[in-house]
Amino acid sequence: MRVLCSGAPRSGTSMLNLLMSYFKDLRVFMDGTPETLWKHHDLFTTQQRPDGLLWNDFMPEKKHLTDFADEGVKVIYIYRDGRDALISKRRQFTIEGKAFDNGNYWYGPELFHVEKWFRSMEVMLDVIHFGHKNIHVIKYEDLVENHVEEIHKIEKFLDLKIDKGYVNFHEDHKNNLNMSTEGAIGAEYAGLRPIEPNSGNWKKEKHKERLLDILTEYDDLEELLVELGYENNKKWINEVIEPITFVIPSRNNLDLLKLAHKSIKDLKGDHSVLVLNDASEDGTAEWLDYTADNDDDNLIVHTNPGPERVGIVGMFDKGIEMANTEIIMAFHADMVAGKGLDAAILKHLKPGKVVCATRVEPSLHPPGPEKVIEDFGLMPDEFNYNKWKKYKIETTNTVTHGVFAPWCMFKKDFLSIGGHDELFAPQSREDSDLFNRFLLNGYELLQTWEGFVYHFTSRGSRFNKYSGGDVGKDSPEWQDTNAKNVRNFIRKWKTGVQHDPYMLPIVDPIYNIGFVVENCDINTLSILEPWCHDIYGDWVGHKGFGVNKYIDQEQPRTIHDLSSKIHADAIEPKNDVIVKFDAKNITTEDFACLQKLGAILEDSGQIGEMKLGNMHLTIKKLEQIQHKNIQS
Repeated sequence: MRVLCSGAPRSGTSMLNLLMSYFKDLRVFMDGTPETLWKHHDLFTTQQRPDGLLWNDFMPEKKHLTDFADEGVKVIYIYRDGRDALISKRRQFTIEGKAFDNGNYWYGPELFHVEKWFRSMEVMLDVIHFGHKNIHVIKYEDLVENHVEEIHKIEKFLDLKIDKGYVNFHEDHKNNLNMSTEGAIGAEYAGLRPIEPNSGNWKKEKHKERLLDILTEYDDLEELLVELGYENNKKWINEVIEPITFVIPSRNNLDLLKLAHKSIKDLKGDHSVLVLNDASEDGTAEWLDYTADNDDDNLIVHTNPGPERVGIVGMFDKGIEMANTEIIMAFHADMVAGKGLDAAILKHLKPGKVVCATRVEPSLHPPGPEKVIEDFGLMPDEFNYNKWKKYKIETTNTVTHGVFAPWCMFKKDFLSIGGHDELFAPQSREDSDLFNRFLLNGYELLQTWEGFVYHFTSRGSRFNKYSGGDVGKDSPEWQDTNAKNVRNFIRKWKTGVQHDPYMLPIVDPIYNIGFVVENCDINTLSILEPWCHDIYGDWVGHKGFGVNKYIDQEQPRTIHDLSSKIHADAIEPKNDVIVKFDAKNITTEDFACLQKLGAILEDSGQIGEMKLGNMHLTIKKLEQIQHKNIQS
């Protein structure tokens, strides 16, 4: 009798092989490498080795099993639920007879090892579909839970009888093995576990990241499990991939929105798409109504009927407030989710963390180390969706520290800091402000390079044709709101937007600073006002009227009370740090110091008097107050 036992690693091949040793008329020969498997092939199939069992738990090609079977070799192929096989740990050391995990998974840290299981399933499915009289397929779970019945099936297949002692083989196998000395490996099984059901270990929380890792890389696991009979449908995936609400404000971006929606629905998880239609006039409302009624039970719609837009600040916050899941993702209508985006994000997400995807973009904006420049099209009708779904970023990075849209976090973490700041409505600089506050609140900001989106870039307002823009052309609407909010950002943070190359925010210390300025005309006032908490000037004559005009013109563009910020020099400054200078003498270098004054004070400031270029500083207190900006 010539028998080959085979299957994927961690699928019961060792247990099956030991059970086979209880067939008295079968000499057991064990070998576990493809090289030696084929070294013995000729002897095995030409009757020069008239009996024996050849064991191999490395995947042969499809034809290899039938090659053996065609030569009269009896082949027994065992398979197991891949979720349990793929989370199986490697036991590599023993202390006083007890085996311990070293923390590593058997299939190794590199995910290409996981391919072994997928390849073995292809072999097995091929056998099931086409069959062969000399090939017997067995489920590991059936062998464990109904071993008596399954052994009888093997007896019938081999036309051999098994010793009744096999029932307790896990207790006395060392005394009963009849393996030849050639290739015998019985000593390895001193720690063999009893026959008992152990399916479903994959559900344990400690294995969640591992499974998310696999699902990020391999698209067909859930389909395979259905085909193998382990699941009736794909709903099991929800036990691993938590539901996310994708929050998407959209205004006159229907063609892009359709792509975004499709890409999210193609992800593994059972996610919600919450679209906030901001006074669109391009058919968005009609398409959303139809899709929600006929095609997508998980589509949630909120509409601003217009005619005026709300903007992404108000719309994002409304959507996140409406979200019915614990996890939300701020997504844009001009983004297309890449393969495995949800699993890649969730692998790293925990309370107190914000995880963003990597952007793949056409070259409309300058390149940077935090993104990938690759052109899949500038317009939705140019976009090759099928090609995109096969795309993978080639990088050595797994994660870097930084943040940009799309970003994902727990809803309660977002709400705890008050959401977006209405100072930046309707849009522009609202994200930079939010990211600063994330950082100050202690959230860890991560970017995954395994999860990615295609970003058509800036189609919401900046390049929106309905707003007077075009691809690569700024709309007047965006130019105005951007100019407004650049100044508002400075008013709040006392610096411009700062971040490292990977988009990790840099937040300078903020102190309560007052400027006392001589010879300050209205143009200079306009330049200086955002950079301080209070400004005191020699406003006399025409300048006095100019100050009032400045306040009247600028106040509608900010929620900061300018009338309580701009003072006559007759008022005694109450600020912690007072900076006195003559506007006529201020240099470019002096102004650069004013722009970085918080960092300078943190580095070298001391209570008392200080000279800085053409400026005189009186420092009463050095209390940092930037944490007051966390709440919107």
